[in-house]
Amino acid sequence: MTFIVEEVIAVKGKIKIDGLQEALDAFIDSQVLIPGKWQPVPAEQLKLNTLKSRLLQKIQENLEEYKESI
Repeated sequence: MTFIVEEVIAVKGKIKIDGLQEALDAFIDSQVLIPGKWQPVPAEQLKLNTLKSRLLQKIQENLEEYKESI
């Protein structure tokens, strides 16, 4: 979780507040483990060349790398 927070802090001054909020909301929505409620971050959203997309990619990379310890 520390790495994810560091990624958010790194883009905080570079991304619009709305974009940061949207990225955080998409991440939170993707973590709901209730069948029918879980919504992974759409792949097309991760492929864009925006700070929001890059932040979501970094978050997912960190989750994948450290999922066993979270």
